[in-house]
Amino acid sequence: MAADRAWRGIGDSRLGVIGVAAVLALAVAGVLAFELVSLRELETSSVSSNRAVQAVTATSQAQVLVLDLETRLRGYALTRRRQFRRSFERERARLPAQERRIARLIEAEHEPLGLVGGMEGAIAAYLNDYAEPLVRAVAHGLPIPRTAAAVNVGRARVDAMRVQFGALLVAEQRYARERRTAASRVAHRAELAGIGGLAGLLVLLTLSGVYLTHLVGRERRAADREHEIARTLQQSLLPEDLPDVPGLALAARFRPAGGYVVGGDFYDVFPTRGGWIAVIGDIAGKGPQAARLTAVARYTLRNEAVHERHPSRLLRSANRSLRSLGDELPLCTLACCALQPVARDFELEVASAGHPLPLLLRADGACVEVGARGTILGLVDEPDLGEDVVRLAPADSLILYTDGLTDAHAPQRLITPAEIAAELSGLAGRTPAEIARALERMAGELPTARDDLAILVLQNTA
Repeated sequence: MAADRAWRGIGDSRLGVIGVAAVLALAVAGVLAFELVSLRELETSSVSSNRAVQAVTATSQAQVLVLDLETRLRGYALTRRRQFRRSFERERARLPAQERRIARLIEAEHEPLGLVGGMEGAIAAYLNDYAEPLVRAVAHGLPIPRTAAAVNVGRARVDAMRVQFGALLVAEQRYARERRTAASRVAHRAELAGIGGLAGLLVLLTLSGVYLTHLVGRERRAADREHEIARTLQQSLLPEDLPDVPGLALAARFRPAGGYVVGGDFYDVFPTRGGWIAVIGDIAGKGPQAARLTAVARYTLRNEAVHERHPSRLLRSANRSLRSLGDELPLCTLACCALQPVARDFELEVASAGHPLPLLLRADGACVEVGARGTILGLVDEPDLGEDVVRLAPADSLILYTDGLTDAHAPQRLITPAEIAAELSGLAGRTPAEIARALERMAGELPTARDDLAILVLQNTA
């Protein structure tokens, strides 16, 4: 009898263990199912977030493409120079593919297609009703007064497209934020599910950990892709190559800040009436908004330089464009130099809008700041701006830089203009490329730099 009771007790214990194990197995199975669903949602959200970022980048690039297209069209219309027409036709050929890319990315995410349709319609009307007819008319000898009137019509069309691009960018940025938030929530749920799986069965957690490691690798690769996208967008805001300027040698260095957010530093060199314009600037902020403001500033300066060469007036035009955007304080610092050849020298007109003054390095090693200090752009409707006129003699160099050089070691210390001038004094006789590299070394090797760094050097080679 006792033996029977003992066997019954053992049998009841086994049943209890089996019951507990069954309940535990069901619980673990439920946790695992929840975790697998969460991980699948995380994967989907990551892909969606990456597509949203690509849509923002593609739209910003399309805006830059349209602005460059209008600049080349105006250059051809007002100067009749065929190099502007060839550049226009080259940019025109790139535009349809960019439009299709934006539409494809947005359609995949079910974003409001009405904004894309409006943008495509505006671009098609601009090309078919204005740009291409104007090119044909100019080629057939359209008089200059009528050309100027047509260019003014084009300016209004581009301003309207800029508003549509801005609305589309705002919608895409909002959608990208929502995708990132959703991905964060799903990631949090997946983490809780992992903890529950560990309490139930270590093996299942190990398997889940392997899968999570795979997802982390996907996220890292996605981050690398975002970094590449940001690098490509940043490069689109800088000239691919510096132009060949008779009598001048040019060199530039650009180093982006740490991370993959697009910065606002830029430089450019382009022709004007009887000479050249060299400009360097720094837009406040990061990301697509900074890229948009940079594109507007560059477009305005290049466009106005077709018929205006005085730096202070160019800066005022850029200020009006920035203020017209309606953004909250679209701040921008700019240093602008106009170079006019005079015998073997170049006459320099230099103006600065809140930007570090350029440095003039004489052939004998003397180095001084040049330019008239003025108000930062985007702050007020009528900034206080002036000009300083100097000569760039043979073997002299003009150095323009952004505050990424002066702030390279902040907050521990700042590099002063006097320290930069002292460094440059020992570089007299060096090539522009050597001078630019020396200043970059002065900033130091900082893989996590807080700000972008841009340097532009022009040297009289007469």
